[in-house]
This record gives sequence, C-alpha cells and structure tokens, in this order.
Amino acid sequence: MNKLSINTEYKKILLVDDDPVFLMMLAQFLNGHHYETANASCGIEALRLFQEFKPDAVLLDGDLPDLSGIDVCQMLKKLANGDTTPVIMVTAMNEEQFVDDAFQAGASDYITKPIHWAVLKNRLSYLLQVKEATTALQFSEARKSAILNATADAVITVTEQGDIIDLNPAAQQIFCLDEASPHMHISGLIPSVMTMIQNYKSESGITELKAIRYNAEHPQGERFTTELSCSQIWQHKTPLYTLTIRDISTREAHEEAMRLASSVFNNTSEAIIITDHENRIHSVNPAFSKITGYSEAEAIGHSPALLSSGRHGDDFYEQMWQTLKTEGSWQGEIWNRRKSGELYPEWLSINTVRNTETHEAVRYIGLFSDITQRKKYEEDIWYQAHYDALTDLPNRLLFSAKLQEAIAKQKQEALPFALLFIDLDRFKEVNDSLGHSFGDLLLLEAAQRLQQVFGRNNVVARLGGDEFTAILSGLHTVGEIESYAEKATRELRKPFILNGEELNFISGSIGITLCPNDAKDMETLLKHADMAMYRAKEAGRNTYRFYTDEMNQHAMHRIRLEEELRHAIKEQQFQLHYQPKLDLITQQIVCVEALIRWQHPEKGMVSPMDFIPLAEETGLINEIGFIVLELACQQLQTWRANDFSIKQIAVNVSSVQFEEPEAFFARFNQILAEHQLSKNDIKIEITENLLMKQNEQVINQLNQHRDHGLSVAIDDFGTGYSSLSYLQVFPLDELKIDQSFIRHLDDAPRNKTLVQAIIAMGHALNMKVIAEGVENQSQMDFLLANGCDVAQGYLLSRPASASELEVWLKKHTT
Repeated sequence: MNKLSINTEYKKILLVDDDPVFLMMLAQFLNGHHYETANASCGIEALRLFQEFKPDAVLLDGDLPDLSGIDVCQMLKKLANGDTTPVIMVTAMNEEQFVDDAFQAGASDYITKPIHWAVLKNRLSYLLQVKEATTALQFSEARKSAILNATADAVITVTEQGDIIDLNPAAQQIFCLDEASPHMHISGLIPSVMTMIQNYKSESGITELKAIRYNAEHPQGERFTTELSCSQIWQHKTPLYTLTIRDISTREAHEEAMRLASSVFNNTSEAIIITDHENRIHSVNPAFSKITGYSEAEAIGHSPALLSSGRHGDDFYEQMWQTLKTEGSWQGEIWNRRKSGELYPEWLSINTVRNTETHEAVRYIGLFSDITQRKKYEEDIWYQAHYDALTDLPNRLLFSAKLQEAIAKQKQEALPFALLFIDLDRFKEVNDSLGHSFGDLLLLEAAQRLQQVFGRNNVVARLGGDEFTAILSGLHTVGEIESYAEKATRELRKPFILNGEELNFISGSIGITLCPNDAKDMETLLKHADMAMYRAKEAGRNTYRFYTDEMNQHAMHRIRLEEELRHAIKEQQFQLHYQPKLDLITQQIVCVEALIRWQHPEKGMVSPMDFIPLAEETGLINEIGFIVLELACQQLQTWRANDFSIKQIAVNVSSVQFEEPEAFFARFNQILAEHQLSKNDIKIEITENLLMKQNEQVINQLNQHRDHGLSVAIDDFGTGYSSLSYLQVFPLDELKIDQSFIRHLDDAPRNKTLVQAIIAMGHALNMKVIAEGVENQSQMDFLLANGCDVAQGYLLSRPASASELEVWLKKHTT
C-alpha cells in the first residue's frame, strides 16, 4: 500500500498555547521540518490569527486563560475555511470526556503532553495529506457535477439490475423526466439495454461499450436515434453502469442533408459555381466542367468573367449586380464562351449568401444550364408555327403579326404602306392536270420569284394555296407601288420549267390597297386587297388593280399630290397672303394674319383646303408650318424696316405640330431669334382639335411662352365638338368666331343670339373676341354694337400679297 506523502515546505501551522516555553519548543521543532508557524497565547488571539494567517493546520491547547480549547475549536470551525482545516488538540488531560468533547467540537486528532515528537510529526503530516486529498476529491466531484449538468448528452447511472440511481438534467430533458425519475428502471427508457450490455460483456470480456447506434423512444412515443456508450464503475465493491446517450437525430439529418447536397452537387446536370465575396471562384461541380470545358483546378481562383462571351455590354452586368445587391438574387439568359471558344446560351440563376449577423455578402452561388438545344428546339417550333413548310415564306400567322406591326408603325410615324394580294392565275389547272407535286414545285418557284421582286426589306407571305401577300413600306409615290406590281406580274408571266415541263400559261393577278387611305385595320385592308385582286382577274388576269376605280383615282390623286407637296417644300413653292385685323374701337390695324398659298408650276395657286389636310395626315405640316413662320418673320422685318406699323402677325399652327411641343417651341424660338423678333411680335392661332386632346405638355409650354409675351388665339370657334370647359384649361388670349356664324347674321336670327353669347362668354373669360368673315357694313355694325373687339374679312380686305397689302395700308392709314 502506498504511503501518503506531502511536501511540508510553506505549510502554515497555527500554534495556540499559554506556555511560552512550550510554544517556543513547538515552533523550533516544526520550523526545523520546514513548516511556517504563528503563535497565539489565548483563544481570542488564536481566532484573530486564524483569519489573518490562514493556516493549513492548528495545534490547539485544551486549556487557555480566556477560553477553553473546546470552545476555540468550535469557533474556528465556523470561520471561513475552518471546516476543512485540521485541528489537533494538544493537552495534558487524558480524560475520556475531554476526548469525546474535542472530537464533538470538530477536532481532527489529539496528542498528549509531554509531546512525543515523532508522533506529532507523522500525525500532522497525515492530516495535511488527508486535507489535500479531500480538497482534490471535492474539486473533482464539483467539476464532475458541473460537466454532467452542462453536457447536452444524457448521463444515467444504473445498478447491475437496471435501477436508475442517478441522472443529469440532459437526461431529464431528453426523456421528459422529473426529479423523481431516479427510482424507475432503465428499461422504461431504453428497453433491453441491460440485456445488450450483459451479452456484450460476456462475449468480449470487457466492461465498456463505445458509440453503439440505438433507436430510442420518448415517453410520448416519438422515436429518435441515439449514440449509446456504457462504462462499468465500482461503488463499495458493487458494480454500477454509467450510460451516456447522445441524441444524434439532428446530426444524422444534417449528415444526410450534406450527403444529399453532395450527391446533387456532383451528379446534377446543372452547373454549379460558388464564388467568394470578391467574386473569385471557390468551387465548381463536374457539370460545370462538362459544360464549359474548364476543370475545377483551371477555374478556382478566377473570376466568372473567365467565361465572358463579349456579347453583353457593361450596362448588362451593372444591372445584374445592382439586382443582386438589392434583391439578393438574379436570373436570366446569358451568353458565355466555352474553353474551346464556342459561344453558347445558358439560363443562369445567382443567389447571395449573407453573414447572418452583419448581412454582408460572403458567397455567391450560381446555377446554370446549357440551353443551346432548348433554344434550338424553341426556335424550330416557332419557325414551324410561323413559316410555310413548302415555300419557307411567312405563313398567315406571321403575316398577320407583320401587318399589325405595319399598321401600328403607320399610326406612330404617319408613313403609308401598301398591301398587295397576289393570286396565281390558272393554278388549279396545274394541280388537276399535273398533280399536287407539280403544284408544289410551281408554288415554290413563284415564291422565290416574288421574294426577288419585293426584296428582303418588304414582307412576302403565303397565306395558303396559291395566295400570296406583300407589305410594301417606305414608299412615297404611287409610281413605286406600280413599279413593284408590274415587276411581279412580269416575273410570274415568265414560263415555269418544272421537272422538264414548261408551263407558259401561268400569271398573277394582284390587288392593291393602301393604309391609311383605304383602311386602318387588318381585316378591312385584307378585304379591300382581295376585292381589288378579283377586279384584276375580271380585267383579264396578269395585271393589278387598286381598290375600286374610285379608290384608284383617289389614291392616284393623293399619292401624286403628296409627291408634288414634297417637291413644293423642296423647291420653296409656298408664299404668304395677309389679311388685316381691325380694332373696332380705335379703328386701328392691330394685326395681320398670314395665310399660306401654294404656287403650283402647272396648276397655279392651290388653295390650302386642297393640301393642308393631306399635309397633316402625312406629317408634312411640320415642315410647312415652319416655312410659314419663317416667311412671316422675314416679312415683318421688311415691313418694319420700311416703316409700316404692323404690330403683330398671326400664324396658324396645326394640332399635328404640337404632337412634340418641346421640339416645336425650340424651333419656334430659334426662328424668332434669327429674325431678332420677340414673342410679342407673333400670335399663334390653334383649333378646337388641340383643345380636345388636353395635352399637359402643350398646356405647360403655352403657359411658359405666354408668360414671355406670346399671344394665343382659338380659331374657328364654334365649329368643333370641344367642351366649353376646355377654355378654362388652355391658356388663351383671343377667341375667333368662325365666319359661318358671321356670314348669316342678316338672314339667321339664331346666329345673332349665338354670336352675342360667344362675345359675352369670351369677355367673361378675359379674352378678346375677333369676328372673321365680315363682308358687309351691317355685320360690322352688329359686332360693334355688341362689344366685339376686332373684325377681319372681305369688308376690310381680301387676303393679299405683301406688296398688295402695303398699297392697302398706305391707302387706309393716310
């Protein structure tokens, strides 16, 4: 048996005795054996030194001058660390009662005087060793208890029969137990566990089991997977078993999820690419290498830009990253480049992985698939659905979409187009006499000829059977349309050589309709083109016809007129006539209105009524309107240079010109500046059509320019269908009564009432009222009597050229 040993160096011993000689002898002996000592001669001093000196043991005399040794021993045990500090009673008394009282008071041992020094030495050494062992054991037990209480594993101690004698809090939690549970049998928690332990013990001869997987069950019936370990311990020669049970359900689920994720990562057909927060590739899966051609080693550390195709600009990637930052994910179609240099389309999804605490991006995970075959399949399906299988021309479905696009574009850009309906003459005879295979060959050849005629810029389609259509855009003259139609009939009239057979009786009949002249919707355009095609067949085939003779003539006239109008703009064939406006109170000329005239080289002077509507439909009114403004400003400059007191010129502005109000006023201001004129010098007259549109941009622009002196008048008031409420919305200065009301003042009493009402309304809205079309003095007198402000009409002067107006001004201002 091993002897207890202790290092006595630095051990502190408190000596308590009222005999100074004995104290000195004790101290010398103990100091000689490497103990540190402190001396007290009474009980009170002993209690004080115990707290200050903090001794490892106390030698206490049984009889002290102030307190008995028994009392001092009891008091010491109540002080801090007193219960663990050994006390040896040193006394000359050897009575049995004293010994019992000493041990009852907490003494660890006693020794009688005179001292047997060897006995003292060994007993003191033994008691100090016991103290250290006890302290170590207490620490070990405390640490064990802390570990058992802190561990997440269930720890249960059972007897050899399976009775539970101890369990930790984790066991109570896992098995839903309470503090009374140690009295139950382990089989209530883990059935047959004791049988398993005994069998394993008898087979292996060892007393420890490690990490056995075991399916346990909660009292409520829920099953869970555990990892069970067992160790045999002995207590008073009795074998006990400590079971450690770890709930591994969550771990196994996590491991299974990780195995599944790994399997998906390695076996999915979709490429997976994981990058760090700086977008450097961290890992890729096998599918990535299969799709891109780059191995994992070649990709890691690089940016995904390694795959960049160059087909997407910086804006594309900036938008992608912006979406990733704000929404955390992005997906879309993107083109990339394989290692071989081949470009391919992929469908890419990117998700951001963020730090759960800082929410900063730490990873980006991209999944993509090569959609080359899918896109090809989709394109093939789309092509089959939209193109004729025989001729490879657009079919009826695609043609309808193209026609709708042309109609929409015409509405936006005011560019007319022609629709041609083409039918092969005598095609049925080929099918009936030579068979459908010959008919197919004929259709194929005809389609190729039509494509050559109309070119790639125009749409040529096969609707079915021997019916073809063509949409001709960007044409400006009827001659261009006729040229295409003549080429098409000429090509279709040429002999067809099919399988060695020459067919020289085939031709084509073509019907032509125009948008927007004939119609503005698809159904009507097709109907008109079909009707025109039958007119061509009735005319003997191998020819073309426009939609009805009347429409032919009308279309021809309009197209030629448009062509001549464009020529007139180019050749500057326009001039202005002017008509003065008279202030009825001051009898002074306050303004002249500029009226456009077209000096046609063959037709002479063309009225605005004959070309302004066409100019508005075609958009040419924009150019013509600025020509009017330019000529008016030039003339006003000339008049002022020659001392003619023309205060203001009024010009008419079409509602079409206001479709882009900012652009209109930019050019308007530029022309005024070029002629050194102000907005006070020009008045613009608008129609009720513009009021009905209530364009906010127009209203804002008019308000801005009125603030700088521009006057705005509404022309031909009373002839439209606008609501009177529009007068409150638009910034207007003058209201012009249409001449149709003035012309019949004398023979239509209701007109007088209407004119009176218009004058009163205009004044109520703080507008000046101008009457146009004044032709006699009676009308003038009526207007003056009813408060009309300004008059204009033949009574004063017909619209005249600048030179004629100058003569009139000299005559009427002198």
